[in-house]
Amino acid sequence: MEDHADVTIRAGRIPETTLSARQIADFQRVICASPKYLEQHGTPHVPPDLTGHACISLAGSDAMRWPFRSSKGIEQIEIVPRLTSDNGDVALRLALSGAGIVRLAELLVGEPKVLLDQSMLASESGSPSK
Repeated sequence: MEDHADVTIRAGRIPETTLSARQIADFQRVICASPKYLEQHGTPHVPPDLTGHACISLAGSDAMRWPFRSSKGIEQIEIVPRLTSDNGDVALRLALSGAGIVRLAELLVGEPKVLLDQSMLASESGSPSK
């Protein structure tokens, strides 16, 4: 590691590495947008509706695919990001300003309207949310 740290805590998938890694928590993700954005562009009701919306993604290996639960298991919805950020707070601020729809960890979100039923979302590890 470049920082020469003894312990690092990371959110998200860990790329192949020679370092030792252990999962300590499972983040719940939510899909949300500001009321301003929804008034101007409409509200998606099912995951495939997201393909017609301005999405804000977080930089990373799965930035263009968002996982959802369905009767077929976990399905990946391909999005075309309007904006991409490597910072969750920045992505949230963009969504709050009306720039688009974002998928973030629930603990970061706070007040924006959650768009899709939590039972449809997959956890960060790819397993169904509980």
